[in-house]
Amino acid sequence: MAGRSGEAYPDPESAADLPEFIDLLGQLRICSGQPSYRTLAARIGPRLRPPQTLSHTTVSDLFQRRRRRLDLDLVLALVRALGVDEPAVARWRTACVRVHSEAKRGGPSGVLRQLPGDLATFTGRRRELAQLLAAVTEPGADRAATAVVRVIEGMGGIGKTRLAVHTAHRLVAAGRCTDAQLYADLRGFDPEQPPADPATVLDAFLRQLGIPGAQIPPGRDARAAMFRDRLHDRDALVLLDNAANEQQVRDLLPAGPDCVVLITSRRSLAGLDGATVQLLGGFSPAEAVALLARIAGADRVAAEPAAAEVIVRACGLLPLAVALVSARLRSRPSWTLAELAAQLDTDPLDLVRAGDRSLRLALDLSYQGLAPPARHLFRSLGLHPGEDFAPCTAAALAGIDEAAARGLLERLQDEHLLLERPGRRYGLHDLVRRYAGELCAEPGFAPAREAAVGRLADWLQLTAAAINTAVSPGNAAVPPPAGGRAARLPHTDPADSPSDRAIAFVGAELDGLAPMLRLITRHGHRTAAWQTSYLLAGALDRIRPVQALAITEAGLDAALLLGDPAAERLMHATYAAHCLNVRRPAEALGHAQRAVELVDRTGPFRSKASSHNILGRTLSQLRRYDEAAAAYAQAVAYYRQAEEPRGLAMALGNLAAPLLCLGRGAEAREVLGEAVELSRAGGDQRGAAYALAGLGGLHLRCGDPAAEAVLGEALAAARAITDRAQEALTLNLWADAATAAGDHATAHQRLGAALAIAQRYHHTEAEASTRLRLGRLALHSEDLPTADTELARAVELWSPSYHAHEEARLQHILGLLARCHGDPAAAERHRRAAAALYRLVHAPEDR
Repeated sequence: MAGRSGEAYPDPESAADLPEFIDLLGQLRICSGQPSYRTLAARIGPRLRPPQTLSHTTVSDLFQRRRRRLDLDLVLALVRALGVDEPAVARWRTACVRVHSEAKRGGPSGVLRQLPGDLATFTGRRRELAQLLAAVTEPGADRAATAVVRVIEGMGGIGKTRLAVHTAHRLVAAGRCTDAQLYADLRGFDPEQPPADPATVLDAFLRQLGIPGAQIPPGRDARAAMFRDRLHDRDALVLLDNAANEQQVRDLLPAGPDCVVLITSRRSLAGLDGATVQLLGGFSPAEAVALLARIAGADRVAAEPAAAEVIVRACGLLPLAVALVSARLRSRPSWTLAELAAQLDTDPLDLVRAGDRSLRLALDLSYQGLAPPARHLFRSLGLHPGEDFAPCTAAALAGIDEAAARGLLERLQDEHLLLERPGRRYGLHDLVRRYAGELCAEPGFAPAREAAVGRLADWLQLTAAAINTAVSPGNAAVPPPAGGRAARLPHTDPADSPSDRAIAFVGAELDGLAPMLRLITRHGHRTAAWQTSYLLAGALDRIRPVQALAITEAGLDAALLLGDPAAERLMHATYAAHCLNVRRPAEALGHAQRAVELVDRTGPFRSKASSHNILGRTLSQLRRYDEAAAAYAQAVAYYRQAEEPRGLAMALGNLAAPLLCLGRGAEAREVLGEAVELSRAGGDQRGAAYALAGLGGLHLRCGDPAAEAVLGEALAAARAITDRAQEALTLNLWADAATAAGDHATAHQRLGAALAIAQRYHHTEAEASTRLRLGRLALHSEDLPTADTELARAVELWSPSYHAHEEARLQHILGLLARCHGDPAAAERHRRAAAALYRLVHAPEDR
């Protein structure tokens, strides 16, 4: 039957669901000449029982696809008003009843029931869930003309699918997306099947939406267009799980503003236009324990809370790992949590499984999906023993240039196999690191593994040599290796000198340096290990002394394994020196004495001198000043015999300290004067900086006005060599000179400069000394709040550090703090304690 336009009337029985039935009503209106809504209202009203007066809006609402139901009498009156005969009206009536009945059951072909079931054990993710629900339910300008697309990304096992499914069920329960809910597993990382073809997925979606197979076009573009058309006015949800890439999902996205799309992928889909990414991390410890309790049993977890914490941390707070371990625990009621925790400590990857599901399989899928260069880099990273690493370290391990390493690291991050850390650094999740380590340990990778460790050893040694040249150009105790490529030192601030950049680079690599040295030692690169240790620790000795000691310890172990007496001697002496930097003289003494023993029989004068110099420092810190002065004097004699002016100046400067403590001030002034002259004559700015600071300090203690000029010269020398720590400490002494002259404004200005340097370059000792002086100045001006703040901060910096044993200094500061707090009794008690301690060590009060 044809309408007025000549087109055939639509067949109401072809409607698959209520929205399609409404579409057919619209087509019927077109076939009938497309009368206006006002005209139809006038025609329909008299046909109703009882007759009514209808508004045109009531009629126009009949053609809105969003409607959940239609009034049957109104529909039949509309059909009659459009000129349909009674047999055809009966067919429209039957079709209308049918689509309403199917809508109540969930729609044809299960359109409204495509979602996987929600998990009863879903736990945590409150913040992420709230963000996803808010993105869909809260109005926003970006919601005006397009679908809401949210991509949930994260590594395998992080819980992306669980969160997406739970979010979808929450949306439906809240009355959203009730027209259609479509789900597809895109198999982006399936080990047995290729990723799903978007054209095939579209075919399935269209059939689920009620399109007969014969009407589905063959081409992917045509199917995508039909899919967008069918969902245009629907309140629909599309869940696309395990997407391989952007290309796979682009044609599966509806365009209607009422549609919601949730996509999960373990690969970055940053190139997907209009999508907002929700990056999923691991559970918090509380969330992980809650999931363990939900699956394994709350009573068991409550009985062993400490073991439960160990278990979830052994699982790396990874939701899949926690769920699999929990399921395994549930199936073994005789196991205690403590027993499982002990097993996980030795082999977590094999224990993290339940049935045919395992974390290892999830990681295998991600790894196998990588291109060969990325696979090689990932496997090589299994060697790295630190928590994080820079691209240059990865480049050395993989045997590629740094630019290529950066690109591959970005790729691994896109696959969510890497974690980005501050400062353009990268790290591996604990279980991923273990997985990469197992790949690296496979027998077939042995040649590549040894080559990677060799490259790392060469790179460390070359980089250490470059850092040593930047920080201590005159230190040639270890010759630089030939060939190879060192790390490029960062250059972020134009004001930074090569020394600053070198120290910043070593500071960034701190946590991994000692483990890397132990790694190359285990693989036989012992010479590279001890030489690298010696050079790197020297760059850190005054900035990060605790870490420098750990690096030196690794180098000492390598030298002992090597069995080279010269290397042993140098590393014993170096280890003793770094023990002194953290105020552990008792530990340093044995190493200093061993260094002297190794060199006194056959060593050259220069080595003998440096060993005795370290022994003198050790004895001085042990307050055995007579023995310290004798050791320093022996070092001076050896340096004279070796005709080594730099070393001689250093030893003379060191000798002044015990002489001063022994009350031999005139001799101390004489040796410091000679140290200054030697440094000046040899053009040794570093030696001059240290010797002038010592001489200026001596003048200051004696009340000699020459202190101001000498300390100004010492400051210029420190700045010339960009030794920031020495610059800050010299500024402190220079501020003391201004204070002694009564010029508190100048003293405050100099201390402000010292504080800025100490904080900029993370020098704890200089900052603490500076704050002590600032506190004193504030006390002098009766600014008690400032004095309290500065002195309390000085105590914080000193107390937990390697200066904690210096009771005299701390007692002195505590006395000043007591004055701030108006407690004269406590102030006097601390003053007396400090005075007694200062007398005990024969040291002048810390200025």
